[in-house]
Amino acid sequence: MTTQEQLNEPQAPGQDAPAANAPAAQRDWPTLALLAVSAAAALLITRTVLAQWLSAYLAPNSFYVYGPAIPFLVGVMFWHRRDALRAVPKAPSYAALPALFASLGVLLLGVKHELLAVGSVGVLCSVWSSVWLLLGGRFFRAAAFPLLFLAWAAPLPGPLLHEATFGSQQLSTELTDRLLHVLQFPTNLHGNVITLDSFSLFVEEPCSGFMLLLTLLVISSAFAWLADGPQPRRLLLFALSLPLAIADNVFRLTLLAVVGDSFGARAEHVIHDPSGLAVVGLGLLVLFGIARRMGCRTFAGLPLF
Repeated sequence: MTTQEQLNEPQAPGQDAPAANAPAAQRDWPTLALLAVSAAAALLITRTVLAQWLSAYLAPNSFYVYGPAIPFLVGVMFWHRRDALRAVPKAPSYAALPALFASLGVLLLGVKHELLAVGSVGVLCSVWSSVWLLLGGRFFRAAAFPLLFLAWAAPLPGPLLHEATFGSQQLSTELTDRLLHVLQFPTNLHGNVITLDSFSLFVEEPCSGFMLLLTLLVISSAFAWLADGPQPRRLLLFALSLPLAIADNVFRLTLLAVVGDSFGARAEHVIHDPSGLAVVGLGLLVLFGIARRMGCRTFAGLPLF
C-alpha cells in the first residue's frame, strides 16, 4: 500500500487518528481566569504573612536561617523529577474549589487577627489547593513531597517552639555534662549552667540545639528525597537526622566548655559562632557518608557520591 493510500485509509474504531488531524488542545479559560484572580487576591492578602516570615528568617539568633533556601530546594526537587511530572496527565479539578475558598478564609482570619500560625496555614493551604485546582489531583499526588516541603518555610507557633526549645535545651545540657565527666572534666550542673573549674557554660536557647535540629531536618529531608536508592533507606537517612543533630550539638557544647575551661572565656567567645556553622557542615558530611554507605550513587541526578 502506498503512503497516499495509507493516509486515505479509514481509521478503525478506537484507532488514533494521525497527529496532523488531531484537534488542538483548548485552554480552560474559566479555570485560568479563576486561578489568576485567586492568585492575585492571595498575593495581596499574604504580603503581611510573608513579611512576618522574612522577619523571622532575619531575626538575630533565628531558628529559621534555612528559610530563604526553601523555594530554591523546592525548585531543585521539581527540576529533578521534571520528566516524571511532565508525563502526569493534567486537568483542572473543580473539587479543589471548596478547599481553596476555605484556605483563603483561614488566611483572612489569620491576617485580620494577627495570628501568624493561622495565617501560615492559610498561605500553605492556598498554594496547595491552587495547584490541585489548576493541574488536578493526579499531578498533586505526584508532586506531593515538594509541595509539602513548602511547610518548612512557615515559622513554628510560639508555644510549640518554646516547648521544643526547652526540651532540647535540657537534653543537650545533661548530655554535655555527662560527656565532660567522661573526658575527666569535673563539673557541677545547675539547670542549664555547667560549671567547670575556671569556666561556666550557659546553655541558652540559641545553644539548645533546636536550631541545629531544624536545620538538619530540613536538609536531610531534601537530601533523602533527592538521593537515589530504595525508599526505606532514604527514610532511614531522614530519621537519622534527629540523633545526628543532638550528637552534633553536644559535641559543639563540649568543645566550647573545654576551650573555655582550658583557654578562658575570650577563646570560647572567638569560636562560639564559627563552631555553629562547623557542626552543620559536619552533619552534612556525616549524612553524605551514610548515604554513600547505603548505596546511593547520584544526588538530583548528578554523580556526586
